[in-house]
Amino acid sequence: MSDIPVRKVVDEKIIGLLRTTALFGTLDESALIDIAVAANPVQLMGGMQLMQEGDAADSFYLVISGRICTFVTRDGIETPLGEAGRGELVGETSVLTGESQPVSARAIRDTGLLEFSKDAFYRLVERHPEAVLSLSKNIATRYQREIYGTRAESAIATIAVIPAGNNVPLSDFTKRLVAAFSAVGPTIHLDVQRVERALGQGSTEKSEEDRILRWLDDQESRHKFIIYESTVKPSSWTNRCIRQADRILLVGVAGGSPALNLIEKNLFVGREDQTIARQELVLLHPDRDEAPKGTKQWLYYRSVANHHHIVIDSTEDYKRLCRFLTGRAICVVLGGGGARGCAHIGLIRALQELHIPIDAIGGTSIGAAIGSCYAIGRNTGEILDILDRWWIMDNPMKDYTLPVVSVISGKKLNNTLKKMYGDAQIEDLWVKYYAVSANLTHAKIQVHKQGQVWMAVRTSMSIPGHIPPVVSNGELYVDGGVLDNLPVDIMQEICDGVIIANNVSPEVDLKVIGSSEGTFSGWSYVFNFLRPSYRKLEMPNMLNILMRSGMLSSIRAVNISKSQADIYLRPPLDNYQLLDLAPAHEIEEAGYQYTRSMMKEHLLNNELLQKALAD
Repeated sequence: MSDIPVRKVVDEKIIGLLRTTALFGTLDESALIDIAVAANPVQLMGGMQLMQEGDAADSFYLVISGRICTFVTRDGIETPLGEAGRGELVGETSVLTGESQPVSARAIRDTGLLEFSKDAFYRLVERHPEAVLSLSKNIATRYQREIYGTRAESAIATIAVIPAGNNVPLSDFTKRLVAAFSAVGPTIHLDVQRVERALGQGSTEKSEEDRILRWLDDQESRHKFIIYESTVKPSSWTNRCIRQADRILLVGVAGGSPALNLIEKNLFVGREDQTIARQELVLLHPDRDEAPKGTKQWLYYRSVANHHHIVIDSTEDYKRLCRFLTGRAICVVLGGGGARGCAHIGLIRALQELHIPIDAIGGTSIGAAIGSCYAIGRNTGEILDILDRWWIMDNPMKDYTLPVVSVISGKKLNNTLKKMYGDAQIEDLWVKYYAVSANLTHAKIQVHKQGQVWMAVRTSMSIPGHIPPVVSNGELYVDGGVLDNLPVDIMQEICDGVIIANNVSPEVDLKVIGSSEGTFSGWSYVFNFLRPSYRKLEMPNMLNILMRSGMLSSIRAVNISKSQADIYLRPPLDNYQLLDLAPAHEIEEAGYQYTRSMMKEHLLNNELLQKALAD
C-alpha cells in the first residue's frame, strides 16, 4: 500500500485521464493511483485567474479540460506568452526551482485542472522517482522548443464556429470542417439540435450549468476535437460555444458587408478586458475565378489573430485550415541570394510534384519575390515565364542613373512590379504570405504582412547601392538580407507547423584569383574584361562587393535559422553568380532536383512532416 495519505475512494475517471496524457501515460498503475490520490480537482470558469505573477510556488496544475493562457504584465499592459491545453502543465518549473511564479495564468474557457501541492509532489517523488523524471523530460522538451523553435502539435480541442456578417452558410461550412478534422482524429459536431436530442428539448437555454458541463466534459474525453456550431443570432447556446472554445472561427462571406453582426458586437464591444479564446477570420468564396478583395475592411472591424480564404466546396482548403488550427501547417521560408533565388521556383515545383502543400510562404529579397508569385496563385511555369519576359528580356536592373544614391533609378523596376501585381494586397492573397525588409533608419527588421504586394516586394529587394531605398514616413528601408536573409523566426510567429527553409546564399563567395595590396584601377577591370587572356587579378565588381558586405551578418546568423527550421535545405548553387540571371532555368532545375531528392527522404523518415500530411 502507498504510504501517501489517501482518500478512501480513488476517482477512476482521474486515473483514466492521467493515462491519456503524454506526461503520465507511461507510468504504471501504482504510480497513477498515487498521483490521482494526490491531485486536487479544480474547476475554473472562463476568465478566472489561476495564478498571479509573483505568487509563491506552492502548487502546479495539469490541464484536464479547457485552456489556460499565460502572460506577464508590464506597465499595466498584458503580454501573452503561451497557452496550455489538455494534458499540459502550468506552474511546474517554479515548484522545482523554489522561485516565485514568473507569469500569471488565466482560464480562457471553462477549465478543469488537477492541482498538485508542493508537499504532495515531494511525497510522490519519494515513492515514484520515475514521475519526476517524466516531469523533468516535459520541462526539458518545452525549453528546447522555446530555444530552438521546434514545436509540438497544438493542443486545441474545441473550436467554436460563429457567423461574421450576415447570410453565412454556417451549417454547410461546419459540416465540411468536421469532415477535415475527422481525418485527423475522433471529432464531434455539436449544435443546438444535437445537444437537445441528448439532453432534452430546451436544455441549451436552461440554467443547468453542472449537467451541461458534465456532458460536454464527457464528450471532450471521448473525442479529440469538438466543433461547436453557434446559432446565427445571439443565444445562450452561442454564448456557451464561445465560453467552451479554444479557438473561435468567425466565418463570413467574401463580397458581403464586413459590418459586425449582433453576435460579434457582443463578442468584441465592451469585452476588451475579458479573456476569450483567440479569434480567426474565415472568408468563404464561391470559387477561385477571381482573386479575393476587400479583406482589409473585414480585418478593420475585427481583432483577429489570423485570417483564411476558403473556397466553400474545396476539400483541400478545409484540409489547409485544419492544418493551421492543429499546428500542422506546412510553411516555406525562401532566403535572399540574387539570381540564385531562381532555385526557389524549382523547390515549389518539387513540393507540388510530391504532393506536399504550401500553407504559408514568406521570404527576403528574391525569396519575397518568388514567394509572392506563388501566394498570388501563379504556377511555376507562369513564374518562369514572368522571369523570362520581365526580368531577363526587359531587365529592369539596367535603368542606370548617376550613382549618387544607387546605380539604377528604380523607376523601371517599380513599373515592372506594378505590372506583375497590379493592386493586389497581401491580406487578399490565397496563401498566407510575408516579406521582410530592413529599416535602415532604426536598424531593425520590418515585416510586411499587409498592404500592396508590389511595394512589399520592392522594399524587400532594395539592394543597398544598387537599388534606391524605399522611403516611408521619413525612414529608409532596404533589402531584408541586410538583417535577416532567411527569416525563419518570422514564420514561427505567424504559423505553427512544419517550417521548410531554403537557403540559396553560399557560405563562401567572391573568391579571387591572384593577390593585391589593396590597390585596383577601374581601368584594369575594363581591360581584364576586354582581354581576359591578360587577366592578372580576378576582382568582383563594386555591386557584388556591396551586396556581400551588406549581408555578412545575416549570412553568419544562418545557423540560428537552420536550428529554427524543421527542414533545412541548401541546394548546390555556389558556381552561380549573384546578379547573373542568364542561367535562370538551369538554376531552377538545380533547385528542383535537389529539393526532390531531399524531400523524398523526409517523406520517408521525418515524423513531423508525416504527421502534417496525415489527413
